[in-house]
Amino acid sequence: MVSALIAAALYGNIGVKVLYNNIAVEFFRAPPLTQKMGKWLWVGLIPVYWSLAFVIGAAIPDFSGFTGIVSATCILHFTYTFPPFLHFAYNSKKNAIRAGEGFDPATGTVIRHDTGIKRFVRGFMSDNWYLNVWNVIYFLAALATAGLGIWAAVENLILIYASPQLSAFGCTSPLDVTT
Repeated sequence: MVSALIAAALYGNIGVKVLYNNIAVEFFRAPPLTQKMGKWLWVGLIPVYWSLAFVIGAAIPDFSGFTGIVSATCILHFTYTFPPFLHFAYNSKKNAIRAGEGFDPATGTVIRHDTGIKRFVRGFMSDNWYLNVWNVIYFLAALATAGLGIWAAVENLILIYASPQLSAFGCTSPLDVTT
């Protein structure tokens, strides 16, 4: 709980600074944060930012389900799926280049002696072929993990939305499930 509060405070601090610098200073000609008036305006925006974050968080009935879907469909890929795919694709293209091939700056053309599956297999199986095989296995495992995460998040949302909706905006506590 303490680490979550520290992380929230740090992300909130950065979020307000980014919003202030990119929106208030750029579009509304607010004073920069290096000036005293800019610092006071930034301090005034912090309660507005956190109030808006609370309203958005409370308005979404199952915020953890929403973040589960976002994590499985977007965030996981940037960490586990894209890097091995990009590494294997780059290695395959780089290793497929033969002597005399490449970009000719004098004419502005790309010279290749062959194309297609033959070129791809040559690039995949040269030099570090075992690294390419590992990256393909890692990529497929990451896709499987993302698929399982999406499935679990959707099943969780189905389960959550099957029960009556509780709201943080009503007079009763959203934690009171006896009613």
